[in-house]
Amino acid sequence: MKNLLLILFILQTCTVDIYPQEWIENDVTKFLKKKWVYDVYLQNETAWILTHKGLYKYFNGKFENYLLDSLSSGPISQYRSVKEQNNDEFSGLTGNNSILWIISNNGKVILKLTNDTLINIKPDLLGDIRFGINEYCIDEKGTLWFSYSEQDTTQKDEYFGFKDKYKLAHYNGTGFSIYPVPEHLSRKLFYSFIVHKNTFYFLCPHYENERGINNSFFYVLKNSFLDSISLGTGLGIRPQIYFKNDTVLVINDNDKVFIISDNKIVDTIKLIEIGLSFKSELTLLNDNIYVTSWKGLYIYNLQTKKYRLTKPYDYDDNCFSNFDAIRYNLPNNQLWLLYGGALITDRYDYCHFGLSVYQLK
Repeated sequence: MKNLLLILFILQTCTVDIYPQEWIENDVTKFLKKKWVYDVYLQNETAWILTHKGLYKYFNGKFENYLLDSLSSGPISQYRSVKEQNNDEFSGLTGNNSILWIISNNGKVILKLTNDTLINIKPDLLGDIRFGINEYCIDEKGTLWFSYSEQDTTQKDEYFGFKDKYKLAHYNGTGFSIYPVPEHLSRKLFYSFIVHKNTFYFLCPHYENERGINNSFFYVLKNSFLDSISLGTGLGIRPQIYFKNDTVLVINDNDKVFIISDNKIVDTIKLIEIGLSFKSELTLLNDNIYVTSWKGLYIYNLQTKKYRLTKPYDYDDNCFSNFDAIRYNLPNNQLWLLYGGALITDRYDYCHFGLSVYQLK
């Protein structure tokens, strides 16, 4: 009996070592190790990677670099560069299988890439607003939507001056048009929003007095009907709405995930020991929720209710404070984790940036 127990113990110990490695190094992680990665969009077999050295296209094991600016238009091939140089006018990517939207830092210039051709769009409705776009997303048709704010000179706050009015705009084929939202909603700051099947979902703070936020609401707008759900808690720095099938997941203040169906909260998940983060994003694959955090990648199983934290061996060498964005690479069944936050070290000889790759089993 003792021998049998010993054999079982040895087999159990060895099992940990024979599983495939989760965090992997490949040509992508090695190439990007010394580059600041602003955003990544995975389009079919192509990865578009936006960095401080410009836009990279990764396809079939090869990288191509493109240096874009506010005047870029026409065939993207004319902007291909063989010499790297600083090029950080753009910071956001989104799209679908046929369209890539490339968004400048202040939102005053948006490039639409389709069939290897750039269309240069300048949203005139933003006028002289210093910081143009607040949040953006695309719907299932590939239409780009963004939120922005304007000062309302008819409404003045005792503490902060003129109040802001928040608006939505969408691409209409040639430019951007304003989409009307109810007056009550236009007074709310859209911390996050998504558009799906002509329905709008918003996450907004609720200010009760000059002391700040003490609640937040999840709004659903369909046609002219506006519904709202109180989340009963304040907002984190960068909350997120994640939509899959007919279920909405909201990560609100870093350590809670609300599962919403039919405009009702059906479950609340407490992310135990996840720690504070500058920003958290999540994705849902099968029965697992994957959440970025200061401590690494947080994995929560919806069936077993169990969680674990994992991180690459060199996670602490990164000059940013934590994972703050997550992208799913479908062809390779991988999660690509991007870094963000604040610089936390002065040992730049140790620093790497780039991204980390988590291989799903």
